[in-house]
Amino acid sequence: MANDGKNVIKTNDAIYYNTWLDFLNSIIIHNLLFTDTQYTLLGFLEEENNLVGVLQQAYIISDSPTNLLNVKIYLEHNGFETNKRNDYYNQELGLILEDIHDENVISNSNILFFIDTVFYINLTKESNY
Repeated sequence: MANDGKNVIKTNDAIYYNTWLDFLNSIIIHNLLFTDTQYTLLGFLEEENNLVGVLQQAYIISDSPTNLLNVKIYLEHNGFETNKRNDYYNQELGLILEDIHDENVISNSNILFFIDTVFYINLTKESNY
C-alpha cells in the first residue's frame, strides 16, 4: 500500500515478457484500455539481483466476487475473443490479453476493474498465437 492509502505499489520483473520493451508496451496498452486502473511507472530497482519495474496503481476494493462470464461478455463486446480459458485475442488491434481470472479483475458496484493484465502485441492474422 502506498503512503496515501489510495494506491498500491507493485514490482514486476517482466518474467512474462521477452524484453523490457514488451513489458513497457503492455503497460501503455493497459493504460489506454483501462484508464480507471492505469499504472504509473515510478522507476526501476534491483531486487535480489534482478531488475524490477516499480509501478503504482489505484487500490480497488472488491465488493463482490467477479463473475468471469461478465468479464467474457465485456471483453467480447470490445472486440476480444476467447482464445484459451482466460486468454483473449483482439484481431483488429493485434492484441493478446492473458491471465484474465477473478483475482486480476475486481468487481465493485457492478463495475469490472482490470488490475493485473498481460498484453502482447501480435500483428499476425491468426489468433492462434
